[in-house]
Amino acid sequence: EKLKIQFLRDEQIMRHMITKLDKYAVEYNHIKRNGGFPVHKAVEA
Repeated sequence: EKLKIQFLRDEQIMRHMITKLDKYAVEYNHIKRNGGFPVHKAVEA
């Protein structure tokens, strides 16, 4: 029973973490798609 409770808690925590990451990932992808981040080119010496 304790193992089952621990497993369910871990599953809920992972689901929460993944959802939070998805929220920020959507915003990041939107900015990246619209060219919001500067692109650094390699400098040849």
